[in-house]
This record gives sequence, structure tokens and C-alpha cells, in this order.
Amino acid sequence: MKKLTMLGIAMLPLLGAMASRGGPTDEFSRAGKWDAYAIGQYGTLPLVDVSALEAGVGVGYNMIDQLNINADLEGGSIGAGIGGITVSSTLLSGHLALDYNILKTRLTPLLTVGGGLYYLPIASASLYSVDLGAGVRWDINDRWFAKAVYQPTLLMHSGIGGIPAHVFSVCIGIKF
Repeated sequence: MKKLTMLGIAMLPLLGAMASRGGPTDEFSRAGKWDAYAIGQYGTLPLVDVSALEAGVGVGYNMIDQLNINADLEGGSIGAGIGGITVSSTLLSGHLALDYNILKTRLTPLLTVGGGLYYLPIASASLYSVDLGAGVRWDINDRWFAKAVYQPTLLMHSGIGGIPAHVFSVCIGIKF
């Protein structure tokens, strides 16, 4: 965690240097551009001691300035604390979402809605997800962007009802 924090601090001047002359509140167009990004996700189940950490890649298309459809694939691990014992397993997932960028500016709040699939190979089990979220997108310049989102998520499996989860995502990517 310490190395990740230091890496983030070290990258701040780089992000500042990459920023274009346009300010974060200047009108900006992303319509018709594709996004390719790296994504990191952290999720928790508040009812039990379970957390997941994933990393992956994604692609999106900006249909209009404010509407983006995107899909991503991730892999990572899920861990649970049972008594004094901690167990972990591989976790694979895929998601499809629709983002609404509220403002036509480089820095904009966003709303997202989507769904996906989480697969646990050790249990040969799949969980389906439905989520709503809110976050922020920053188009650093005409090429680079960053996005951070919080998504309350409902996980579902045949035979059991919905399990609430909290998912936090951070993306950095390029537009073409």
C-alpha cells in the first residue's frame, strides 16, 4: 500500500505536465472517440468479512459527448476471514456499463449503470451483478483520461437472493 501511495504521488507532476491548456471547466467534446483503459477495483461485502481486489483492461465508446458505453475484464483475488483464519481464491469478472457524463467539460461528475458476472473457479460458481454508481471523469488532455467510481452493487446467484456489495473502481486510459 505504501509503494502504491508513493507511486501515485510521483505521478502527479507527470499528470500535470500532460494536461492541456484547456481548464477542467472548459467545454470539451469526447463524442465519437474510443477509450482503452486499465482498471483497478476493490470490493467488499458489508454483511460478512469478504473483500476482493482486481485489475484488468477495458474498452469504451463515446456515443455522444455525455454518453459512454464500456466493457471490462478483470482478474484478481477474493478473501474471507472466518474466525481467525483467512482464506483467498481467484476471482474473474466481466462488466458492461453505460456512463452518463453530466457536464460537457474535461472534469465532470458521472452516473453509471451496469451489470456483470463474477466467477469463482475454486467453487465453479458464478454471481451476477447489477450496479448503479457515481463518480468523476477527468479528461486530462485530448489523449489521456482518468475515472474514479463508487458502485453499490447487488450480487445474485441462483438459489439465493441479492447480496449487497460496495465496489470502488479507478481507471486510467487513452482515447483514440
